[in-house]
Amino acid sequence: MAAGCDILDFNGRNPELPELLNSGIEISKRAQAQPKPSQNPVPAGINRGGVDLDNLRGTHKSEQSVLDFSRTNWLCLYRERSTNREKPQRAPRTPHESWRAANILRLTHERRKVHLPFFKVAYFVLFKRARHSIVVPRRMDLITEHRVKKEAESFIASIDQSVICDLASSFHPAKKQCRIFSDVKKGGFNICFPVEFAQDAVDDGKPQRWMVRVPVLPRLAFAEEKIRGEIATMKFIAEKTTIPIPKLHGYSVNSNNQLGLPFLLLEFIEGKSLFTVKFRELPRPQRCELFSKLGDIYIQLFQHKFDRIGALTLDSKDENWVFAHNRPLSVLMNDQALAGIDPPFVEPNHTFQSTIDYVYTIHQALLNDFHQGRDSIMDEADARGYLYSLHMSRRFLMEWVQPEHNHGPFILNHGDLRSANILVDDDLNILSVLDWEWSHTIPVQMFVPPSWLDGLELVGTAKMPGRLIYESELFNFRMETREREIKYHPECRTFDDLPLEKIWAKSLKSPAVFIALGLLQPLYFGNIYWSVIEYNYYGKERNNDKKRLEEFYSLENNEKEREAVQRKLQEL
Repeated sequence: MAAGCDILDFNGRNPELPELLNSGIEISKRAQAQPKPSQNPVPAGINRGGVDLDNLRGTHKSEQSVLDFSRTNWLCLYRERSTNREKPQRAPRTPHESWRAANILRLTHERRKVHLPFFKVAYFVLFKRARHSIVVPRRMDLITEHRVKKEAESFIASIDQSVICDLASSFHPAKKQCRIFSDVKKGGFNICFPVEFAQDAVDDGKPQRWMVRVPVLPRLAFAEEKIRGEIATMKFIAEKTTIPIPKLHGYSVNSNNQLGLPFLLLEFIEGKSLFTVKFRELPRPQRCELFSKLGDIYIQLFQHKFDRIGALTLDSKDENWVFAHNRPLSVLMNDQALAGIDPPFVEPNHTFQSTIDYVYTIHQALLNDFHQGRDSIMDEADARGYLYSLHMSRRFLMEWVQPEHNHGPFILNHGDLRSANILVDDDLNILSVLDWEWSHTIPVQMFVPPSWLDGLELVGTAKMPGRLIYESELFNFRMETREREIKYHPECRTFDDLPLEKIWAKSLKSPAVFIALGLLQPLYFGNIYWSVIEYNYYGKERNNDKKRLEEFYSLENNEKEREAVQRKLQEL
């Protein structure tokens, strides 16, 4: 989730979402039933895509903004004028218009202070093939993203699947032949080939299955560094915890192998994605039991403290994990590097000794997006609001850091613990936690439960009334976790003595927990600022944001900010 939108097809990154297909097809049928452009000319003032781009850039008070906050995780924005004019017929959209509309929607929903009614289903067809797609915001400009997408497609097409099978067979203890038995799984940064080994006459039970995972190199700015970090983290988790992860059968961190590419050979896990589970429809006892199992992951990770913020990596022989001086790689760093935006910390051996330095660096990355991003704004109002929120949030971030935790402890955190990366069985037992590729240690204040406990994305979780629902589920998660934590610490006489509970009793309160979630998912930090920080701090005065903006840019000391806005407008 990188200015622009990552269009994810169901045959690609999200094969575990079949339940969305029917609703998507139904919407597509209605869209296809629209009269042809030749029969119904597009009204004046509307572009060929059926989107009034000028009005879309304007204020939102006379409009109804609808965002799908359902478990489908559709992040498509649909806008409908509140006037009584006849709705224009939608005409075929050229690729340029589609990209432009997608970018405007991404910018609008990512940072603008928009009023989004709760639980309203929305759909926006970006391309003819987008009827079964999801729009996910990314921090990469559209030109770069289009280039990377084309390079990734060529890269994937160049992989010889017969060599994939030969590679897997060469690592098998019995050197058995294998075949690709299912559809190839295409993720955001990897492509996975599920292989099945031949059975002998003496074999019984199911055939052995592996997953051959190849990183998509055009989508990675620091490919070898990322791969070494993921392998080291998996080795650490397997050695130090009982968190279920796929068994690692083999790997190569570079191209010195018969495939000519880095790869991981992983155990194939049979199960369903937790993303497909409808949290709100679960009976309370079953939901609480699931929270307890998820909490166990956090309890085990919390037991291992580190003295700085960085990433695990492999030793000089590429055999064992070490925690030395490796920077904490993130998706934001990766995408900014691909887009030519210099990350605020680029040295591979750069680690952080304090929370305040790390938080400042994340904030600088967002400032880099504003100043260096090719399409980081869409008009003057957006530029002024974006830069204002970044400057104002700096003060709140510095106040958020607790002095007693500024220099640790630091905890290893899964870099992308989405529900889609957790596999469960029919009884909701956790079978495996996948994709440890962006994992690194983080400040203890940022070690918080996931934002999807209520089944929503962070943008919906942070905004009222979704925020109240999330806080309720967060309380339940904390209660179940502390009940589980007491089993790890029988010496503790009260819940207040439990190590993780002692931290969470403070850090899981609002707005602190939302600031932590915003730092973990920087793409949504603008939403956190407007929906949580301003909401809490200004109270009844929160709707006077225009006045505060005027006062901010009228200050003599903010001449650089005024000039920065004008520079960005000249780039449009």
